Amino acid sequence: MSGKCRKGNYFSNSFNRLTPSILSNVSQRLQSFFFIFNFLRTFFGELSPNMLYSFFVSLSLIFLEIFSLR
Repeated sequence: MSGKCRKGNYFSNSFNRLTPSILSNVSQRLQSFFFIFNFLRTFFGELSPNMLYSFFVSLSLIFLEIFSLR
């Protein structure tokens, strides 16, 4: 039981240590991404299906990059 608690405590401590850097990284990436996306949307008028596709592809790439090496 004590070993279990110690392991859980270690994991939560490392998670708490990693969380602020991940969150600031995510917020910076999302801010730049939505700035570019809003610029493109106002530039092209309406959203075409092609742009929606690229939107979701870039979102999935961002999340892959965030969770791959941490």
